[in-house]
Amino acid sequence: MEFTHNLKLILVDKENNIIVDDDAFLDEIKDVLCQDNTCILDWNGKAHAFTYQWTRKNLTDVEKQLMGDLFSHPIYEFDTILVRHIEQVLSKIENNEYTIVFNITRIIGDKKICRESAGTIKL
Repeated sequence: MEFTHNLKLILVDKENNIIVDDDAFLDEIKDVLCQDNTCILDWNGKAHAFTYQWTRKNLTDVEKQLMGDLFSHPIYEFDTILVRHIEQVLSKIENNEYTIVFNITRIIGDKKICRESAGTIKL
């Protein structure tokens, strides 16, 4: 599977300092995101169920400086839905101490078209 998106998460305290010593809580958040999470979101004026799952990969120390360790290849091509989905999942995580900040990037690459497949997706 080729990934198309990368997700980096950080924790920020009330003084806007980046928290680097609470890996346990960050791991809990990542574990939640690595499950199938279905959220009901508005798309073109209608409520639809969208499911995303992230995959965690081990990164080198250099890679950790440049990107997050969560990757995905959603079938949906709508970035706003992806952002709203993550916001909704993160809002359900019980947390009074930190702000969870995230950044999503698209991984560069050339699209590969499977010429043997065709069909229609109806929502």
